Amino acid sequence: MIKICVLISLSACSDQTKWDSFKDYMKDGEIMYTGKLDSVKVFSGNERVRFSTRLPADPKVTKIKVLWNDGKESAEYDVDIERIWAEWAMEGGSGRPLFEVYTPIEEGVHSFTLYTYDALGVASVPVHVTGRSYGQRYQDAISNKNVNNIVRLRNGDVQIDWFPFDTSLGAIALEVNYISQNGEEQQFLTDVREDRTIVPDVIEDEEEAKITYRTLFKPNANAVDTFYTGYNTVSAAPVFFWNLVAPYDRIANDGRWGILAEWITNDAAKNINGFGGHDTRTGQGLLSFEAGWGTANIVNGKIYQTAVLPAGRYKIDIDFVRNHASNDDGTNNLIYALVAEGAGLPNAIDVPSSALAYSNLLFINPEQYRMQSFELELTEEKEVSFGFVANLTSTSDQFFNVRLIKFEKIEE
Repeated sequence: MIKICVLISLSACSDQTKWDSFKDYMKDGEIMYTGKLDSVKVFSGNERVRFSTRLPADPKVTKIKVLWNDGKESAEYDVDIERIWAEWAMEGGSGRPLFEVYTPIEEGVHSFTLYTYDALGVASVPVHVTGRSYGQRYQDAISNKNVNNIVRLRNGDVQIDWFPFDTSLGAIALEVNYISQNGEEQQFLTDVREDRTIVPDVIEDEEEAKITYRTLFKPNANAVDTFYTGYNTVSAAPVFFWNLVAPYDRIANDGRWGILAEWITNDAAKNINGFGGHDTRTGQGLLSFEAGWGTANIVNGKIYQTAVLPAGRYKIDIDFVRNHASNDDGTNNLIYALVAEGAGLPNAIDVPSSALAYSNLLFINPEQYRMQSFELELTEEKEVSFGFVANLTSTSDQFFNVRLIKFEKIEE
């Protein structure tokens, strides 16, 4: 049998009339049976529950007993009811004083019976309630949110895009920890339902630019304890190229069509009244080439950025979609993702012979998004340009859209 004695401290306000009423209740002598508890509520916790109830106006009550598991287990709590009522009246509490206490209990659904007792052991009428505690089974069922993509922004912030996440088990928040530019440890909570989180002013040092996060859960809205997943650690890798994830930023637009920020877009790619390279038709804001539907053909359209890369191995992932032209022959229609030495890209027909690394994106009927990857290896630091070059000159209407690019240095 579990026996727990607690000293209950309850808040109340100054209203002498309530204490006087309680003394009037006592003046005619003992009551034959102790008064029962009222408005009993059970709140879930981590291998414990919290009972909240109103105490009776019975001066004989000295103890509260809780039983469960068919009476095989119990907990007892001493109650100094005169002191509680006096403090409640002095502090202006309305109605009956509130009694709250935590009871350790194994995980599961439990039926509870509560009694009050006087000093002679006379019990009240029982009160029956049901409650649930949570523990290791619940802890094992919850999981951390997963990162889909992480990228450092120009202003020093880090952008984290999350995979879709099921909150039905009670996920309530994300806790994010990192080191800021001034070297101070930072922590904040953010909405677990958001698809994107901006972590502000993250330190740039590659070793210290690690972000740890965990997901917080409450099994129900009134639970008294919070459960936590373990920490995951992610790192904003060094950034060599910018504006790589939809919605892509743009510096100019004319309705649907625009010009990408950070990227160099040549005139051949701006084939729609001087605009091109950025398309908002899907509502996302994508990197884009398009020809047909009354627009001009594209011959050696180029969209690229230039940067100095240190020696090492790099992996480039392109998440893209394009429609199929009826007369794709590898000449009229060419789409390459590539890395070339120096400031600028070769013409489409020269890519296989002059690029440092490339991928031919001219697939048959890829009318859904797919990920294509290729690698680059540099034996020394080198200025390179990364981007896309396209010929779209067939008679068919064609488009090419990119919604995600990852350009990452591979750890040796």
